[in-house]
Amino acid sequence: MRLQEDYLYWQLIHFFVLKNGYRLVQISPDEREIWLENFRGPFPVIRLKRIDMDWSGWPEEDLETVGMRGENLRRRWLEKDLTVANIYVAGGLPADYEHLPDRADFDGGRIHIRTFRLDGQSGLRELAKLMGYFPTRDQFFIRELTDPEEIIGLRNRVFRLFLEEKERERKILESGKPFFTNLLIAVQILAFLFLELMGGSTDPSVLVRFGAKYNPLILEGEWWRFFTPIFLHIGFFHLIMNTFALYYLGNDVERIFGRFRFLVIYFFAGFTGSLLSFIANDSISAGASGAIFGCFGALLYFSLSDRRAFFSRIGVNILMLIGINLLIGFTAENIDNAGHIGGLIGGFLAAGIVGFPRQRSGGKRVLYLLATAVLVWSGLYIGYHR
Repeated sequence: MRLQEDYLYWQLIHFFVLKNGYRLVQISPDEREIWLENFRGPFPVIRLKRIDMDWSGWPEEDLETVGMRGENLRRRWLEKDLTVANIYVAGGLPADYEHLPDRADFDGGRIHIRTFRLDGQSGLRELAKLMGYFPTRDQFFIRELTDPEEIIGLRNRVFRLFLEEKERERKILESGKPFFTNLLIAVQILAFLFLELMGGSTDPSVLVRFGAKYNPLILEGEWWRFFTPIFLHIGFFHLIMNTFALYYLGNDVERIFGRFRFLVIYFFAGFTGSLLSFIANDSISAGASGAIFGCFGALLYFSLSDRRAFFSRIGVNILMLIGINLLIGFTAENIDNAGHIGGLIGGFLAAGIVGFPRQRSGGKRVLYLLATAVLVWSGLYIGYHR
């Protein structure tokens, strides 16, 4: 084992994580292969492999493995294509390795692999240039190892960074313990029982009497009907479906954004769902669907803001569920899909306005607030003057 190459290997990892903001995807049990990702970095994915043996005869097979792993990540992260920086840190390279291409494509050209061969200092300057870093002889990669214990110290610093990032993700996904989700579920169940006692939750006159979205009365000044439909449901099946959806989605959103941010997202999405329904159709409508689609919208905002945390802890199933529900809304009868779409948009915008706990991005929030104000004013103007 060559200590200088080990040191270089951990130097590279430390640099990518600390200076370029890369995060851990996977590490092998022997710690001699590691995958990192950062969609804002020069390469979305970096794979480093430490080699210190006669590996002649299998470089092409290893490249195939990189291609397959890259394809799995591309599908998991819903990327159209993916570029992988494949970096070998080796103590001497076999002769047949020179025939391995610097660039290779897999999966019909959707996976692009750029290979770097680092034998001592060979290839470092080309890699550094692509990463946007130009070291001098006294800086970073070029420095020679003087104490073998430095490798252990450098490795420990890398793992400390990994643990700090993992803790950051945990705090994001556990910013608040769900409380209002359960309270809202209880309120909508009680409201449903009340409607049943007053004549039935499927009776249009009962629904209108107790706050369903009804355009003529909204036009007469009953603006609160943009909000009261959130608590009302038409029939037992409607109640059960929305209760289960609120339980699963609401808990996630309340954990990520915190209790009071969740309330803002939920009620604003309910309002925008009712508003778009008010604009798009004249039917009587009620239900928490718009607000629940607002939870979808908030999770969509989360997926765009912190893709790594989203895909590692929540996953692509939520995005598929959004698409399926919208498709059902477009194809099935008696579903107010305008309310769903309005809630989805409202939840996304509200998430952008309130942001995440402990997040400092005031300028971004102001932009979301201004865009939301323009859209809401336009929607109200269209609804009241059409």
